Amino acid sequence: MSTTDILGTLGSIFTILSFASSVFVGVAMATKKFRENIIKELKGRSFGAATLEQLAKTWVMIFERYFGDRVLSIKQLLTIPIYTLTVSCVYIGVWVLHNIHGDITAIFRPFSPLMRQSLHDYFHEAIFVALVVDIFSISLTRVAIRAGRVKGYLSIRFFLLFALAVVASFFAFTFGLFFLRVLDMVRLYTDIAPQDPMPIMPYKPIDGFSVLFNLFNAPTVIHVTSRGWFATYFIPEPVLFYTALTTQLSFVFIIASHLLAKFTLFVRQASIKMLQTAGTTAGAASGIFASMLLWMLAITFFCAVAAFH
Repeated sequence: MSTTDILGTLGSIFTILSFASSVFVGVAMATKKFRENIIKELKGRSFGAATLEQLAKTWVMIFERYFGDRVLSIKQLLTIPIYTLTVSCVYIGVWVLHNIHGDITAIFRPFSPLMRQSLHDYFHEAIFVALVVDIFSISLTRVAIRAGRVKGYLSIRFFLLFALAVVASFFAFTFGLFFLRVLDMVRLYTDIAPQDPMPIMPYKPIDGFSVLFNLFNAPTVIHVTSRGWFATYFIPEPVLFYTALTTQLSFVFIIASHLLAKFTLFVRQASIKMLQTAGTTAGAASGIFASMLLWMLAITFFCAVAAFH
């Protein structure tokens, strides 16, 4: 980092701190009645905290109405498959548009053999892995919502259930991919090279996991047999990954809404505390001293850098 960058960064920090202390001093110089009116206004407003919490409650209500509020709800036998199919179609649509380079007219023409095979394998095999992951995630989300109502949506129990849902979904997803790859390998050696010894495919859930974050990756597996080299396994794994990942958004939305609501209330309380402190002579004196100290430090620092650089 160059000297100019260091000066710019530290200058920005000093400017922000100086502005904050100046605001503190300005508030301290205001009349007591004016400060009391501001405090009254702050206490009477939630600054969006109530709206954020209501959004989370509305999302929970929609979730339970659609998937049911019980672990063995009958309606989920229909709604979870519909949800999985809908989300899969959305991501598959994006994947197809990327592979046809955004040419809408290409949809009405025959796809390449590779794309046809990928779509066939996804909707005939891979989508069932997505369905299993969604069942795990939705069931644990339902349990977490019950715990959130009792203990709070920012409680340790809720976060533990969130972590459990992520871990369970991760292993269900990675084991599902492992099963699909092994199944594809068994078919190949059974149909093409039945005399060859079948290789052992280890279950390594972490290896190559980062590749899945690129939606448009198209992983394949190459097997070397006595009949030659064969490229198999054309399932678009990133599409399957994002389909499974989308189910976790309920947790993320609920947690983010309540965290933002808590942060908003914290800022409001800090503002009230500042106004109350600034109204005292000790608070005003501290603000003036802090402002002067920051200005002196800034001047000293810039002079030192200019002298020794």
